[in-house]
Amino acid sequence: MLPRKTTKLKIWLISDAVFWRSDIYIVNYFDKLFENEPLTVEWRFIPWSNVWVELVNAFKAGEPPDIFEIGSSWVATLAEMNFLLPLKLDIFRKDYVVDWLERISIYKGEKVAIPWYVDLGMLTARKDILDLFGISTGSLKDWEGFYSSCKNVALNVLKGDSELKILPLGFSYRPEPSLLHNMIPFFWSNGWKFPDLNNPPFKIFSDERAIETFNYLASLWKVSLMPKTIAYTNSFIIQEGFFRGGNFLYFVTHWSPDIIKMLDNRPEMNDIKFPFIVIPYPEGKYGSFQWGGGSYLAVNSKTKSKDACFDFLIHFISDSYLLEKIKVESRFPPYKKVYEKVDIPSLLQVRDLIEKSKTYPSHPLWFIIEKFMTDGMSEILWYLTDVGEVDEEALKIAEKWDSLINEIFTTDWGCHG
Repeated sequence: MLPRKTTKLKIWLISDAVFWRSDIYIVNYFDKLFENEPLTVEWRFIPWSNVWVELVNAFKAGEPPDIFEIGSSWVATLAEMNFLLPLKLDIFRKDYVVDWLERISIYKGEKVAIPWYVDLGMLTARKDILDLFGISTGSLKDWEGFYSSCKNVALNVLKGDSELKILPLGFSYRPEPSLLHNMIPFFWSNGWKFPDLNNPPFKIFSDERAIETFNYLASLWKVSLMPKTIAYTNSFIIQEGFFRGGNFLYFVTHWSPDIIKMLDNRPEMNDIKFPFIVIPYPEGKYGSFQWGGGSYLAVNSKTKSKDACFDFLIHFISDSYLLEKIKVESRFPPYKKVYEKVDIPSLLQVRDLIEKSKTYPSHPLWFIIEKFMTDGMSEILWYLTDVGEVDEEALKIAEKWDSLINEIFTTDWGCHG
């Protein structure tokens, strides 16, 4: 229990405008939970786009929050900056859906963050269009089958055999973070792996298996008769075109609210117009994988209220709270036992995909590595929409970005608090 003396906590959580109701819910939930305790909480809800700068500035000013939410790829960076308090291992739950959730939470042998929810890259498809063209989900199992389905739909639309004017691929190639999340499973399925980032020089995009994957993605784009304008379109516009506009057969996303709605058969919960299904990424030579990331909770290393913070964290990851988080925010929980209590049977499919997910390496410099990888992947894919396969110029672009990424490790970025 919380100590009887008055405790004051600052808690900063990440929020989006679409989730304003969840902000209210969180405050009300904990006000009721601790209504008889001598406790005051200063809540702050910050957009994803602002939270990194806000956190770093708060630590520099000596006024950081006691508890705060961070992205999974931020854990190593903030731990290296000595901002994260080592946590007691024996008081937090350990029923993780997949092992990388725990691995990301540990830095230099100490647990410094708690998994809160999972972001999952998912391949989605219009079920009615698959049925119309006689495409079974089993036929989409591997790269060849997925390629054939794109070709089938594109040719039928081109010949005018269907009244539907639908494009196979709702893929954006803009240099946005979602690009790397959405495309990296294709690389993993072809056997590509992140190199040991502590031992440069290494290859990223010029690696043989990466080149093979770029060629496959280029062939998908070409056979699908995709206009270049789609490659330059914001991913959220494409998302709306898929979920509510009926413009695409396939879409890759890690936007869980629409996925939860899609899987929920209750009319009052689902404002999506068309029938959709989630399918695994097509298998390459090395299997099928999803990208996984998400949100973690951490405690300020300088907090004067450790016990109160730990008590809050325990409640934040309790079954009762996470079940409400699904209901209000449509988030995927990182813990196995929560799924046993969910009344949306199809959500178990999401759990199965999380079990097959992989994530990025944990590294203090991941921020800049991810930015360079996203920009590099975008430039290569944009170039390939013109030429259709990796040529000498594409290889030069790949080698250029490999060189830039390697240079990151020759620079002192000052990742210390």
